[in-house]
Amino acid sequence: MTQRISHALRLAVAVLLGLSALLGCGSPAPSHNPVTCPIDSGSLALAAAGRANSATPRLDGDLRTVIAHALGAGAGLHLIRVDGAPETMWRRASLDLAGNSAAREQQVEQTLGDLTGALTRARAVTTQADDLTALAVAARAARGDSRHGSPVVILADSGLQTSPPLDFRQPGVLSAEPAEIANYLQRTGQLPDLSGVTVLFAGLGATTTPQTPLTDTQINRLTTTYTAIATAAGATCVAVLATTPDTRPRTDVPEVDQVPVPPPVTFTTSDPLILGNDVIGFAPDTAQFLDPAAATTALAPVLAHLRTHPHSTVTVTGTCSSGVLGHYPDRIALSLARARAVAGLLTDAGISPDRIITHGAGTDFPDFVPDLAPDGTLLPGPAAHNRSVRLTITT
Repeated sequence: MTQRISHALRLAVAVLLGLSALLGCGSPAPSHNPVTCPIDSGSLALAAAGRANSATPRLDGDLRTVIAHALGAGAGLHLIRVDGAPETMWRRASLDLAGNSAAREQQVEQTLGDLTGALTRARAVTTQADDLTALAVAARAARGDSRHGSPVVILADSGLQTSPPLDFRQPGVLSAEPAEIANYLQRTGQLPDLSGVTVLFAGLGATTTPQTPLTDTQINRLTTTYTAIATAAGATCVAVLATTPDTRPRTDVPEVDQVPVPPPVTFTTSDPLILGNDVIGFAPDTAQFLDPAAATTALAPVLAHLRTHPHSTVTVTGTCSSGVLGHYPDRIALSLARARAVAGLLTDAGISPDRIITHGAGTDFPDFVPDLAPDGTLLPGPAAHNRSVRLTITT
């Protein structure tokens, strides 16, 4: 009985070893894919370059893993330069993969090394940054070279474009609603064609001096903006990759204009405290706070003053962007509802309601800026500028 069991075990081990050898010498699986998007034998285009104000991409983390996974499936590679006039600067044809797993792994590592060298040499040659065009160029390259599988585009850049139509230098664009930016680009026919392409982002919001760093909130909004753009442009799948770009400033590349980053809000009793929608955010066209705790934190200096000056009062005024008749709520009603929502936070914190005056200004306030294009399209940057809640102290 013992001999029969021992013989069966030896036979099972032999079968397993045979299968392992067969799998190892035949078609080894590519490296693990860290995202849920399809990464297969379709061509992959990486849009990246060392440029001013943006952290330089490094081939590490999820970025390296995804590219290795694609190479292990036989994908070709393209490297697209990101600057003011993006173009393809390096290409590697689809690998003729070896059947042996060790040889195949060596092929992948060799190609990754070649890509690392090309990425090190990649640097901007023109001023400014045009990420949307870089996405479009990368999509054309990947789509045109993908005989089998799904084309993949990776944008490894800060994403702070300084060229129209997504010019983050313009007031309000950095804090604009992501969906409104995507809608504006779509309505004006300025979306890159990303149809049928998997789009991945790495390093969004990662900057170098002299560019003022973005806050976590601004980076999250920027990431949401690019996700909305890629989705509206027809991408089949969108994801964000973890990587650690090099944040040392580049001095060997053309200058890029800095994107103005709003300074931290400061409070004085002599001037209204203006809280933009990026500071005290509301869900679009509602008086519902996106983050009530963050909104309460933004009100902290006003609360401190009202508590130490019991005879002071505060006027809370809501302002709005323009609306399109029949598509948006009444501007006066919406701005008043937002003012009342902020007043509610003050009363929840212990301030008596009789010390608070609420007002809805709609679009009728001194520093309103025109936010509609001639055809009625809402301009995301000016619209973001016009959305605020303003608190004025009266002693």
